[in-house]
Amino acid sequence: MKKTAVIYGRVSSVAQAEEELPIEGQIEACRREALQLGATVLREFIDAGISGRSADHRPAFLEAIGFCKDHQVDLFITWSTSRFARNRIEAPAYKLKLKRHGTNVVFVSNKIDNSTKEGWMMEGILELWDDFQSRTIAEDTSRSMRKNAEDGFFNGGPVPFGYRSVPVGKRRKLEVVEHEAAIVREVFRMYVEGHGAKSIAMSMNARGWQRRRAPWSKASAEWTLKNWVYAGYLVYSRHSNADRFDRDQSQWIKTLAHQPIIEEALFMEVQKRVSARASGTGKGSPLSTHLFTGMLKCGACGGAMTIETATGRSKTYSYYNCMKSMKGAGCSSRRIPARDFDQWMVDYIVTQVMSHDNLRKIAGDVHNTVVDWARSREEQRAAMVAELREIEARRLKLYDLMETTEKSALNLGDLSPRLRDLNARTRRLEVSLTDLENIEPPQVTVDEADLDSVRDFVREIITTSDNPRKVREFLSGFVERITIRDDGAEIEFRRDRLVTANATETVHSKKVWGG
Repeated sequence: MKKTAVIYGRVSSVAQAEEELPIEGQIEACRREALQLGATVLREFIDAGISGRSADHRPAFLEAIGFCKDHQVDLFITWSTSRFARNRIEAPAYKLKLKRHGTNVVFVSNKIDNSTKEGWMMEGILELWDDFQSRTIAEDTSRSMRKNAEDGFFNGGPVPFGYRSVPVGKRRKLEVVEHEAAIVREVFRMYVEGHGAKSIAMSMNARGWQRRRAPWSKASAEWTLKNWVYAGYLVYSRHSNADRFDRDQSQWIKTLAHQPIIEEALFMEVQKRVSARASGTGKGSPLSTHLFTGMLKCGACGGAMTIETATGRSKTYSYYNCMKSMKGAGCSSRRIPARDFDQWMVDYIVTQVMSHDNLRKIAGDVHNTVVDWARSREEQRAAMVAELREIEARRLKLYDLMETTEKSALNLGDLSPRLRDLNARTRRLEVSLTDLENIEPPQVTVDEADLDSVRDFVREIITTSDNPRKVREFLSGFVERITIRDDGAEIEFRRDRLVTANATETVHSKKVWGG
């Protein structure tokens, strides 16, 4: 019965294909080997531009292994041990897997008879050498990328929104794209004014300001706010390749490499706020059914007020109480019925937050949003038009050069790529400009007569919600903390969220305190 075979070829990069045997040469040599062995080739599998360090990243290799199992293939033919794998642990593991399915591995360039002890040893030595070479290549590549980053050059990958990658000799740098940079500045401006990442994303999408035709999300807004590229820095070595964890900032390579979109002082202020907000989230148990879990402080000792339960004849009662008191750490007990406190405090906060003055400000902000939208769209349009004019001027200079220079002196190989790049940028800007012109302005009107119904609606949503965690997130957007004292509660509001309420107010309730 005639033998069957599959052929597998791989190169890690274009440069490697030029230095070693290219894919076509590998496949052709494997075909000749199959013919010499009297085997029929069933399939050919190719991984182009993929490292041999891990099989997880080589889809064609894994497909070839699976194919051998499903079709009981006799031979797995590849050019060399390094094409099969460059990992001394994975290589024998996959050979054993193939052997269990009745498939033998054949290396065209290394005539090894691994059925003998000498061949077995030689194959093991070659696998070890392949692994060593792979690690050396990885270190050289990492060293090169590290040097490139230290010199302020872009190492490749997705180009951050707000920039484009431009050639500087054989390397590349980032250059500001002004109409995108205007959107990035708006993201930072809104955050400084107190808007969260989700609110910013919703605002960007409502205005039709997308990220290269992709909608904004909370995650993309957060990524933008934390990305050092917007302060003019390129960061390399942020992650550990070994364990995939983020390294400490002291281990980063951070180079001031290009024109910033955001001033460094403003960027650093945003980082402080992002860090403070991240450390402030998740206070109290996320599973708590009480609305002020994690927000209450004891006025006597400054410690946290937490939920304490007591069981009666027919049901369980919940109280806010000082944690130190509950642990017997010296503070006095101040048990406050949690349900009564939640109802009373929600009513008070909603009345303050949704006061007529605050709601009038909200109505004014809505109107100003429409005005800002129109102004921002005009700024984006002006930036795009200016960029189009700049590109057209560059293109005309190239055409003048072509007309005034002797044909024998022209190097079209240098001019053609530049013209293609300018033409492509022109087409992208024209599409973006058309998209911008076609966006309908937001149509929003707020009737002052409806302000009371808005407040009642918000109160109803809060008091009837079946998601206490979401209600806590909403309330914590207006309240910094609540300190429980002997005769009342001292509420510290966030100054930037209210118009008329004082930064700190003390309120009393005999019903809640029971005295």
